[in-house]
Amino acid sequence: MGGMIAGLALSVTGHGHFAQTLWYQKLLASLIGLLAGGGILLLIGWLGKLVFHKESMGGGDVKLLAMIGAFVGVTKVGLIFFLAPFPALPFALWQRFAKKEETIPFGPFLALVGAFIFMEGDAVLNFLSRTYGVY
Repeated sequence: MGGMIAGLALSVTGHGHFAQTLWYQKLLASLIGLLAGGGILLLIGWLGKLVFHKESMGGGDVKLLAMIGAFVGVTKVGLIFFLAPFPALPFALWQRFAKKEETIPFGPFLALVGAFIFMEGDAVLNFLSRTYGVY
């Protein structure tokens, strides 16, 4: 929760990663990123629980992506959501088949990809825009 508040506060001071010029526009962009990050994982967790009849997404993951969203905004939090499973997949396969465990921690992969996108997100978005015409 402290990270979410810090992300919102830093967006207002101008130390965030937002293109808007007015403080309240930056705050709104940060708040939308927070809601999008937490909301998407909350929805995935709810759908997973509905389909698998057991807990499928931890509350810590929801809060972590919400906090990251407060720092990077909605576009980059969406990018993190789609990229985080790629480094998680080899670990998940190893956990499932070598260790016979079904539960994998997703938070470390959200944090890893989140840190990368926080630092290099604009370059990744520019690459995707030039290469695939997205964004």
